[in-house]
Formats: sequence, C-alpha cells, structure tokens
Amino acid sequence: MLLQKKFKSKEVLLLSIILLLSLAFKLGTFSIVYSDDPSRIMRGIDAYQYDNSARALLETGRFAASPETSDEPETRRTPGYPLFIAAVYSVFGLRHFPVIAIQIFISILTIALTYAIARTLFKPSVALLSGIILSLDVSSFLESQQLLTETLFTFLLTIAVFAGVYLFLNKKNRLKWALALGIALALSVLVRPIGYYLVFPIIMGLFVYGIFIKWQWKEVLGVVMMVLIPWIVLIGGWHARNFIVADSYEFSTIRGEILFDYEAARIIARRDDTTREGAVSILHASIANIADRSSNFYAQKGLSVIREYPLIFIQNKLYGVRTILLGPRVNALFTYLGIPAEGGGVVRDLIKLSGKEYIQKWPIDNTLQFAISMSAIIFLHVICAAAVLSVWGIIRRKNKMLVIHLFTWGVILYLLILSSPTPRSRVPIMPFIAIYAAVGLHFSARYLSKRVGNSPPL
Repeated sequence: MLLQKKFKSKEVLLLSIILLLSLAFKLGTFSIVYSDDPSRIMRGIDAYQYDNSARALLETGRFAASPETSDEPETRRTPGYPLFIAAVYSVFGLRHFPVIAIQIFISILTIALTYAIARTLFKPSVALLSGIILSLDVSSFLESQQLLTETLFTFLLTIAVFAGVYLFLNKKNRLKWALALGIALALSVLVRPIGYYLVFPIIMGLFVYGIFIKWQWKEVLGVVMMVLIPWIVLIGGWHARNFIVADSYEFSTIRGEILFDYEAARIIARRDDTTREGAVSILHASIANIADRSSNFYAQKGLSVIREYPLIFIQNKLYGVRTILLGPRVNALFTYLGIPAEGGGVVRDLIKLSGKEYIQKWPIDNTLQFAISMSAIIFLHVICAAAVLSVWGIIRRKNKMLVIHLFTWGVILYLLILSSPTPRSRVPIMPFIAIYAAVGLHFSARYLSKRVGNSPPL
C-alpha cells in the first residue's frame, strides 16, 4: 500500500517559507539583472539558437534553426525547449522576461517535487532539509535565470523519478504511474537528448524487479508497455520526422558533434597536453580530405578515438564527475550579477598565486566574492560527502525501499557518466543529491545524538 503521510501544519508552513523565500530571491535577482542588462540571460550560443528556433516556429510554423532558414529542417536541436519558448512568446509576445519568470516558477515546483519524493521515503526533517539544500545550489539558481534547457529538463526528470517512486510503492495504480513515468521521461528527452538511453536500464530494472518480487507476467508487461508507449509515440515520432524531412535516422544530429568535437577532442587534448580547441583543429585536419561528413561519420570517428584511448577516456570522465559535483560555478554567477571577477577567479587564483598575493587580491580586496566562493565550495563538498555517506547508511541498514534508491542512484550515475564536464550538468541531478545529502546529514546527526543518548528515527 502506498505510504500515506499527513502533513502537519508546521511542516506545511516551513515548506511554504522555503519555497516563497526561494521564489522571492530568484525573481528579485532576475528583475534587477534584467532591468540592468537583459543580455545576461543569453549565455553562450545555445541560448540564441533556442530563441531563433522558437521564433521560426512562430513565424513559419516550421522547426528550423532560424526564421531565415525555415526551408532547412533543424535536426541538431530537439523541439522540446523551443516549443516551450514559442508557447510563452505566443501568449506574452516576443519577450524574454516571461520565459525566465515561468522558468523560475518551474524551479520552485522542482523544489516542491524534491520535498515530496524525500517526504515519501524519509521523515519530514529530511524532506525539508533537501528543499533547503536544493535552494542553495548556485548552478540551479543560475540556470533558472538563463535561456537554457536545464531547468525544464530537471523539472520533467524529477516528475519521472517521482512517478517511478510511486510506481514501486503503489500496488493499485502501477499502470497509471508507469504511464506518467513514460510521458515525463519522453518529454525530458525532447528537451535534452542526453536522457535518450535512460529508458533502457529503467525497462530492464522493471523486468528484473517484477520477476524478483513475483509480479504476474501480465502486470510486468503492462507496466513496461505503459512506459514504452509514450516513448514510442514521442521519441519514435521525432525519429520519423527527421527521416521524412531530412533523410536522417538519428534522433538528434548533435550526437556526432558531441562525440567528435568534445569527447574525442578532450582525449586528444589530454594526450597532447593542449586545449580542447587545439585538439578540435587536429581532429578536423585529420579528415580534411573527406567530403562526406554526416553526423554519423563524426560519431564513428569520435568513437574510434575513444576505443583507441579508453584509459584517457575514463580518466576524463572521472575528472568530469569531479567538476560536475564540486564545480562552484561562482564565476558565472558573478558575471550574471555584473560583478567583475579578475583573472581566473577565487578558485584558480588559489593555485596560481602566492599566499600573500592571494590574501591581498581576494580575502582583503574582494571580501564578498571570496566569501561567496568559499561558501559555495564548502557547501558542495559537505553535501557530496553527506550524499555518499547516505548510500553507505542505506545499504548497511538494509532499507526496505532499497529498490527505489537503486532506481534513483541509477539516474544519478547515468547523468554523471554521460553529461558534459561542467557544473551546469549538476542541475538535473541536484534534486536527488539534495535528498541523499539530507539523509547523510541526518545520519551524522543521528550518530552524534547517540553519543548523548538520543537517536532520532530516519
């Protein structure tokens, strides 16, 4: 039977305070920044590409890279986020302010969903703490105010995990929760293709779990089909669209670019001790005489480099995981806020400068930036350590809901492995890190309370 818990008025009040404070701070910060310099929400070329595709949808009714190139179908980007932007534009006009304002509300809903997942699995204090942790993450705060996919993708992925949790807990409505999981997962992939392969381990996990607990075969197949139907319709539909309009079998042709210009380039950069940009030049020079350069061609060339240097690839991934989890993202925050960050910033200067030079430049001359940077670094190290501690504690206690935790841990691991090595990639997994960090902090408090004879339940 689904775990039923009545929310106490005090608990609701505390959650409301967390959500309202986060909402007020995000909207207030965004309003100030936008009134000062609206261009700060457009970070990098990606933001302009999403905006142009949305305008193409409105002006021409076609999904293209821009209104001016509407005769050329867009296959590099997926339609989810441009459709979201276009929908907001159709209601509020061609203005960025409503788009970001709605994104901020979506980020608040993600905090509420994170609380709901944690509240289902753990005690109220853990759930409230997870909401606070998520509210304090710099990357999550920053990306909610950029014209980028992370906030919407994270929201949809959190819905998928929420549905997955209730799928395992609820005996009566498994098919409904399985359908919700499938819809949310498919929509998230239309927003960011990185989730494309996530459905396969989920399906395998459902089969294994169903057999392990002796579900009836009809129920196992029913649950699997409910997950797959939205996937086949939405993801298969986009495959079909790309084949019809562009003669491409791929879901997104950005795959070749990622494998060749990023994954393979990072390998060459580490091998030759050069920059990624320099490695890209080396790679493209190696295929200068090849005329047919399809996305699949680049993907195969990228994979060949990975197969040739597997140890460097693994090394890059390990460094990437460290960057994703522990990158403070404060330089990007300062840029967004209009605060000039000299040199490489607080963290990089710590490596380059002498102790005296560093103290003069940062703690003394730039006290605020130093305080924010150090707070972000300490915060990330503490919550990541606490999240790791929670895994050990849950396994050691042989938690009855271990299958749910394995499901959530699998999502985290999947995204850590496939995501780009940037703190931006922390945003989609941050709701789940926040939950387990809260659990780890609870375990720590429990251990300390034992020493004084008071052990609170989880």
